[in-house]
Amino acid sequence: MIKRFILLAFLFVLSFCKAQDNPIEKISIHFRMFKAPNVTYTIDFKKLEMTCVMLEFGNVGKPVFDKKYTFKNAHATKFLDELNKDMPESTLRISQPALDGGGYTMTYFKADGKKSELIMVNAQPDIEKFKMPLRKIEAFFKFAYSVVSSSDIESVDLLDASYSPYFFGLPVKLAFNNPLQYKIWGSMSGGEYDNKEFFDFLNALPRDKCVIIDCANHLSYALQNAVLKSYIIKYPNLKFINNDYLKHTRESLLKIQAKIRKGETKDLEKDADYLLYMSDTKAMDKWLSLPETQWNMNISGAIKSCQ
Repeated sequence: MIKRFILLAFLFVLSFCKAQDNPIEKISIHFRMFKAPNVTYTIDFKKLEMTCVMLEFGNVGKPVFDKKYTFKNAHATKFLDELNKDMPESTLRISQPALDGGGYTMTYFKADGKKSELIMVNAQPDIEKFKMPLRKIEAFFKFAYSVVSSSDIESVDLLDASYSPYFFGLPVKLAFNNPLQYKIWGSMSGGEYDNKEFFDFLNALPRDKCVIIDCANHLSYALQNAVLKSYIIKYPNLKFINNDYLKHTRESLLKIQAKIRKGETKDLEKDADYLLYMSDTKAMDKWLSLPETQWNMNISGAIKSCQ
Protein backbone atom coordinates (compact mmCIF):
# COMPACT_ATOMS: atom_id res chain seq x y z
CA MET A 1 0.00 0.00 0.00
CA ILE A 2 2.83 2.38 0.94
CA LYS A 3 4.77 1.45 -2.21
CA ARG A 4 1.68 2.16 -4.32
CA PHE A 5 1.22 5.54 -2.67
CA ILE A 6 4.88 6.45 -3.27
CA LEU A 7 4.55 5.40 -6.92
CA LEU A 8 1.43 7.53 -7.41
CA ALA A 9 3.09 10.50 -5.73
CA PHE A 10 6.16 10.06 -7.95
CA LEU A 11 4.02 9.92 -11.10
CA PHE A 12 2.14 13.05 -10.02
CA VAL A 13 5.37 14.98 -9.41
CA LEU A 14 6.78 13.73 -12.71
CA SER A 15 3.64 14.84 -14.54
CA PHE A 16 3.74 18.23 -12.81
CA CYS A 17 7.39 18.81 -13.71
CA LYS A 18 6.70 17.76 -17.28
CA ALA A 19 3.84 20.23 -17.52
CA GLN A 20 6.08 22.99 -16.18
CA ASP A 21 8.83 22.19 -18.73
CA ASN A 22 6.36 22.12 -21.63
CA PRO A 23 3.39 24.24 -20.60
CA ILE A 24 0.08 24.48 -22.44
CA GLU A 25 0.10 27.75 -24.38
CA LYS A 26 -3.28 27.40 -26.03
CA ILE A 27 -6.24 25.08 -26.33
CA SER A 28 -9.20 24.94 -28.66
CA ILE A 29 -12.48 23.20 -27.88
CA HIS A 30 -14.73 22.37 -30.79
CA PHE A 31 -18.32 21.42 -29.96
CA ARG A 32 -20.48 19.61 -32.46
CA MET A 33 -24.03 18.39 -31.98
CA PHE A 34 -26.55 16.81 -34.36
CA LYS A 35 -28.34 19.44 -36.48
CA ALA A 36 -26.83 22.29 -34.46
CA PRO A 37 -24.31 25.08 -35.16
CA ASN A 38 -20.67 24.20 -34.62
CA VAL A 39 -18.88 26.29 -31.99
CA THR A 40 -15.16 26.55 -31.28
CA TYR A 41 -13.63 28.24 -28.23
CA THR A 42 -9.92 29.02 -28.35
CA ILE A 43 -8.12 30.00 -25.15
CA ASP A 44 -4.68 31.59 -25.50
CA PHE A 45 -2.97 31.51 -22.10
CA LYS A 46 -0.05 33.69 -23.27
CA LYS A 47 -2.21 36.48 -24.69
CA LEU A 48 -4.88 35.98 -22.00
CA GLU A 49 -7.59 35.87 -24.65
CA MET A 50 -10.57 33.62 -25.35
CA THR A 51 -12.19 33.58 -28.80
CA CYS A 52 -15.57 32.11 -29.71
CA VAL A 53 -16.44 31.33 -33.33
CA MET A 54 -19.73 29.79 -34.45
CA LEU A 55 -20.43 28.41 -37.91
CA GLU A 56 -23.89 27.48 -39.13
CA PHE A 57 -24.82 23.80 -39.43
CA GLY A 58 -22.75 22.30 -42.23
CA ASN A 59 -19.74 24.59 -41.62
CA VAL A 60 -20.47 26.68 -44.70
CA GLY A 61 -20.03 30.40 -45.21
CA LYS A 62 -18.55 32.98 -42.91
CA PRO A 63 -18.87 32.71 -39.11
CA VAL A 64 -22.22 33.88 -37.80
CA PHE A 65 -20.60 34.70 -34.46
CA ASP A 66 -16.99 35.71 -33.82
CA LYS A 67 -16.02 37.39 -30.57
CA LYS A 68 -12.93 37.86 -28.43
CA TYR A 69 -12.76 38.12 -24.62
CA THR A 70 -9.88 38.93 -22.31
CA PHE A 71 -9.17 37.43 -18.91
CA LYS A 72 -6.64 37.54 -16.08
CA ASN A 73 -4.30 34.77 -14.96
CA ALA A 74 -6.40 34.27 -11.84
CA HIS A 75 -9.37 33.22 -14.00
CA ALA A 76 -7.39 30.42 -15.60
CA THR A 77 -5.54 28.88 -12.62
CA LYS A 78 -8.00 26.10 -11.77
CA PHE A 79 -8.73 25.41 -15.41
CA LEU A 80 -5.03 24.97 -16.20
CA ASP A 81 -4.64 22.71 -13.18
CA GLU A 82 -7.34 20.45 -14.58
CA LEU A 83 -5.90 20.55 -18.11
CA ASN A 84 -2.51 19.38 -16.83
CA LYS A 85 -4.07 16.26 -15.30
CA ASP A 86 -4.30 13.18 -17.54
CA MET A 87 -3.11 15.19 -20.54
CA PRO A 88 -3.06 13.02 -23.69
CA GLU A 89 0.29 12.57 -25.41
CA SER A 90 -1.28 12.19 -28.87
CA THR A 91 -4.95 11.61 -29.72
CA LEU A 92 -7.24 10.07 -27.11
CA ARG A 93 -10.80 9.24 -28.16
CA ILE A 94 -13.44 8.31 -25.58
CA SER A 95 -16.80 7.42 -27.08
CA GLN A 96 -19.96 5.38 -26.89
CA PRO A 97 -22.04 4.12 -29.87
CA ALA A 98 -25.08 6.34 -30.53
CA LEU A 99 -26.97 7.93 -33.41
CA ASP A 100 -26.18 11.64 -33.14
CA GLY A 101 -22.40 11.55 -32.67
CA GLY A 102 -22.39 14.73 -30.59
CA GLY A 103 -19.37 15.68 -28.53
CA TYR A 104 -16.26 17.81 -28.38
CA THR A 105 -12.62 17.84 -29.47
CA MET A 106 -10.13 19.52 -27.13
CA THR A 107 -6.81 20.31 -28.81
CA TYR A 108 -3.76 21.12 -26.67
CA PHE A 109 -1.06 23.38 -28.15
CA LYS A 110 2.17 23.17 -26.13
CA ALA A 111 5.24 25.38 -25.84
CA ASP A 112 7.41 22.98 -27.88
CA GLY A 113 5.06 23.31 -30.86
CA LYS A 114 3.50 19.87 -30.46
CA LYS A 115 -0.20 19.27 -30.02
CA SER A 116 -2.46 16.51 -28.75
CA GLU A 117 -6.21 15.89 -28.73
CA LEU A 118 -8.90 14.67 -26.38
CA ILE A 119 -12.05 13.61 -28.24
CA MET A 120 -15.29 12.76 -26.44
CA VAL A 121 -18.36 11.47 -28.29
CA ASN A 122 -21.79 10.59 -26.85
CA ALA A 123 -20.95 11.16 -23.19
CA GLN A 124 -22.58 8.92 -20.59
CA PRO A 125 -22.06 10.34 -17.05
CA ASP A 126 -22.65 7.00 -15.35
CA ILE A 127 -19.84 5.27 -17.29
CA GLU A 128 -16.41 5.43 -15.64
CA LYS A 129 -14.40 6.22 -18.77
CA PHE A 130 -16.31 9.48 -19.30
CA LYS A 131 -15.57 10.93 -15.87
CA MET A 132 -12.22 12.45 -16.89
CA PRO A 133 -13.39 14.20 -20.11
CA LEU A 134 -16.57 15.40 -18.39
CA ARG A 135 -14.47 16.79 -15.54
CA LYS A 136 -12.36 18.72 -18.01
CA ILE A 137 -15.32 20.17 -19.88
CA GLU A 138 -16.94 21.16 -16.58
CA ALA A 139 -13.73 23.02 -15.70
CA PHE A 140 -13.83 24.78 -19.07
CA PHE A 141 -17.37 26.04 -18.59
CA LYS A 142 -16.61 27.30 -15.09
CA PHE A 143 -13.71 29.21 -16.58
CA ALA A 144 -15.69 30.52 -19.58
CA TYR A 145 -18.64 31.73 -17.48
CA SER A 146 -16.18 33.64 -15.29
CA VAL A 147 -14.74 35.35 -18.38
CA VAL A 148 -17.94 36.26 -20.23
CA SER A 149 -19.95 39.12 -18.74
CA SER A 150 -23.44 38.13 -17.57
CA SER A 151 -24.78 41.22 -19.37
CA ASP A 152 -23.48 39.87 -22.71
CA ILE A 153 -26.71 37.98 -23.42
CA GLU A 154 -25.72 36.62 -26.84
CA SER A 155 -22.42 35.19 -25.56
CA VAL A 156 -24.07 33.70 -22.46
CA ASP A 157 -26.81 32.10 -24.57
CA LEU A 158 -24.18 30.51 -26.79
CA LEU A 159 -22.31 29.21 -23.74
CA ASP A 160 -25.56 27.83 -22.36
CA ALA A 161 -26.31 26.02 -25.63
CA SER A 162 -22.82 24.48 -25.66
CA TYR A 163 -23.00 23.50 -21.97
CA SER A 164 -26.48 21.99 -22.04
CA PRO A 165 -25.53 18.50 -23.38
CA TYR A 166 -22.95 18.10 -20.60
CA PHE A 167 -25.10 19.36 -17.72
CA PHE A 168 -27.14 16.76 -15.87
CA GLY A 169 -28.93 18.84 -13.23
CA LEU A 170 -31.76 21.41 -13.26
CA PRO A 171 -30.96 23.98 -15.99
CA VAL A 172 -32.26 27.01 -14.08
CA LYS A 173 -30.12 29.91 -12.92
CA LEU A 174 -30.64 33.22 -11.18
CA ALA A 175 -30.21 36.02 -13.73
CA PHE A 176 -31.05 39.17 -11.78
CA ASN A 177 -32.21 40.15 -8.30
CA ASN A 178 -34.27 43.28 -8.91
CA PRO A 179 -36.79 42.25 -10.01
CA LEU A 180 -36.13 38.61 -9.20
CA GLN A 181 -35.46 36.89 -12.52
CA TYR A 182 -34.59 33.29 -13.34
CA LYS A 183 -33.61 31.80 -16.66
CA ILE A 184 -34.16 28.27 -17.93
CA TRP A 185 -31.05 27.83 -20.03
CA GLY A 186 -31.25 24.18 -21.11
CA SER A 187 -33.88 21.98 -22.76
CA MET A 188 -36.44 20.33 -20.50
CA SER A 189 -38.47 17.38 -21.79
CA GLY A 190 -41.30 15.27 -20.41
CA GLY A 191 -44.12 16.46 -18.20
CA GLU A 192 -44.82 17.30 -14.57
CA TYR A 193 -44.06 13.82 -13.19
CA ASP A 194 -40.71 13.71 -14.97
CA ASN A 195 -39.52 17.02 -13.51
CA LYS A 196 -40.04 16.93 -9.75
CA GLU A 197 -36.97 19.10 -9.08
CA PHE A 198 -38.28 21.80 -11.41
CA PHE A 199 -41.69 21.88 -9.73
CA ASP A 200 -40.06 21.91 -6.30
CA PHE A 201 -38.19 25.01 -7.50
CA LEU A 202 -41.42 26.66 -8.71
CA ASN A 203 -43.23 25.78 -5.47
CA ALA A 204 -40.47 27.48 -3.46
CA LEU A 205 -40.76 30.79 -5.32
CA PRO A 206 -42.22 33.69 -3.30
CA ARG A 207 -45.89 34.49 -3.75
CA ASP A 208 -45.71 38.00 -2.29
CA LYS A 209 -43.48 39.63 -4.92
CA CYS A 210 -42.98 39.65 -8.66
CA VAL A 211 -40.79 36.90 -10.14
CA ILE A 212 -39.84 36.58 -13.80
CA ILE A 213 -39.10 33.13 -15.22
CA ASP A 214 -37.55 33.31 -18.67
CA CYS A 215 -38.28 29.91 -20.20
CA ALA A 216 -36.29 30.76 -23.37
CA ASN A 217 -38.50 28.27 -25.25
CA HIS A 218 -36.81 25.36 -23.49
CA LEU A 219 -39.95 23.75 -22.04
CA SER A 220 -41.60 20.83 -23.81
CA TYR A 221 -45.25 21.22 -24.87
CA ALA A 222 -46.42 18.95 -22.03
CA LEU A 223 -44.28 20.72 -19.45
CA GLN A 224 -45.44 24.14 -20.57
CA ASN A 225 -49.08 23.06 -20.24
CA ALA A 226 -48.36 21.74 -16.74
CA VAL A 227 -46.87 25.14 -15.83
CA LEU A 228 -49.95 26.87 -17.28
CA LYS A 229 -52.28 24.68 -15.22
CA SER A 230 -50.44 24.91 -11.90
CA TYR A 231 -48.85 28.38 -11.94
CA ILE A 232 -49.63 30.79 -14.80
CA ILE A 233 -53.39 30.87 -14.24
CA LYS A 234 -53.10 30.80 -10.45
CA TYR A 235 -50.21 33.09 -9.52
CA PRO A 236 -50.15 36.40 -11.44
CA ASN A 237 -46.97 37.44 -9.59
CA LEU A 238 -45.07 34.73 -11.52
CA LYS A 239 -44.29 36.05 -15.00
CA PHE A 240 -43.41 33.19 -17.37
CA ILE A 241 -42.00 34.60 -20.60
CA ASN A 242 -40.70 33.19 -23.91
CA ASN A 243 -43.05 30.22 -24.24
CA ASP A 244 -43.88 29.96 -27.93
CA TYR A 245 -45.93 26.77 -27.52
CA LEU A 246 -48.32 28.69 -25.29
CA LYS A 247 -50.02 30.49 -28.17
CA HIS A 248 -50.97 27.13 -29.73
CA THR A 249 -52.35 25.87 -26.42
CA ARG A 250 -54.29 29.11 -26.03
CA GLU A 251 -55.83 28.81 -29.51
CA SER A 252 -56.92 25.26 -28.71
CA LEU A 253 -58.37 26.30 -25.33
CA LEU A 254 -60.34 29.15 -26.91
CA LYS A 255 -61.92 26.71 -29.38
CA ILE A 256 -62.78 24.33 -26.54
CA GLN A 257 -64.23 27.21 -24.51
CA ALA A 258 -66.42 28.23 -27.46
CA LYS A 259 -67.66 24.66 -28.02
CA ILE A 260 -68.56 24.24 -24.35
CA ARG A 261 -70.50 27.49 -24.36
CA LYS A 262 -72.41 26.25 -27.44
CA GLY A 263 -73.04 22.88 -25.82
CA GLU A 264 -70.93 21.08 -28.42
CA THR A 265 -69.11 18.77 -26.01
CA LYS A 266 -69.24 15.50 -27.97
CA ASP A 267 -65.89 13.68 -27.95
CA LEU A 268 -64.16 16.56 -26.11
CA GLU A 269 -63.36 14.24 -23.20
CA LYS A 270 -60.70 12.61 -25.40
CA ASP A 271 -58.91 15.93 -25.93
CA ALA A 272 -55.97 16.59 -23.58
CA ASP A 273 -56.54 20.34 -23.85
CA TYR A 274 -60.16 19.83 -22.76
CA LEU A 275 -58.93 18.18 -19.58
CA LEU A 276 -56.50 21.08 -19.15
CA TYR A 277 -59.35 23.59 -19.49
CA MET A 278 -61.63 21.66 -17.11
CA SER A 279 -58.93 21.48 -14.42
CA ASP A 280 -59.91 25.01 -13.32
CA THR A 281 -62.48 26.59 -15.65
CA LYS A 282 -62.81 29.82 -13.66
CA ALA A 283 -59.08 30.56 -13.61
CA MET A 284 -58.71 29.41 -17.22
CA ASP A 285 -61.54 31.71 -18.41
CA LYS A 286 -59.88 34.63 -16.65
CA TRP A 287 -56.54 33.89 -18.32
CA LEU A 288 -58.16 33.46 -21.73
CA SER A 289 -59.76 36.90 -21.38
CA LEU A 290 -56.41 38.66 -20.92
CA PRO A 291 -55.03 40.82 -23.75
CA GLU A 292 -51.90 39.51 -25.49
CA THR A 293 -49.75 42.14 -23.80
CA GLN A 294 -50.43 40.41 -20.48
CA TRP A 295 -50.19 36.72 -21.39
CA ASN A 296 -47.40 36.99 -23.98
CA MET A 297 -44.95 39.48 -22.47
CA ASN A 298 -41.38 40.04 -23.53
CA ILE A 299 -38.70 40.71 -20.94
CA SER A 300 -39.16 44.50 -20.93
CA GLY A 301 -42.93 44.08 -20.53
CA ALA A 302 -42.45 41.67 -17.66
CA ILE A 303 -40.04 44.03 -15.88
CA LYS A 304 -42.45 46.92 -16.35
CA SER A 305 -45.34 44.87 -14.92
CA CYS A 306 -43.21 44.15 -11.86
CA GLN A 307 -42.58 47.82 -11.09
